[in-house]
Amino acid sequence: MGVYLKIPGLNIDIGKKSKLKSKVITPLKSLIYSIFIFISLYLSFKVNNGFNFGSFIVALLFPFIYIPYALAVYGIDIIWTDSIQHKKERK
Repeated sequence: MGVYLKIPGLNIDIGKKSKLKSKVITPLKSLIYSIFIFISLYLSFKVNNGFNFGSFIVALLFPFIYIPYALAVYGIDIIWTDSIQHKKERK
């Protein structure tokens, strides 16, 4: 049941989602979410100089929050430079 928009020669159901649209958007959302998870896990390993269980879980469950947090606290240079501990030892 939905609202129908009647245009001569074209009937559009506004109340229901298009099956084609949902088939295209769902894999696209999954791909974008997977990319964000990969980036957040990479930052988690870089920031902690290896594996840290708490950081790993937060990066895995909340990638959209962890990425801006890591970049704000450690700076964007953490992506290209050595880990935090190595950087402090050199100074």
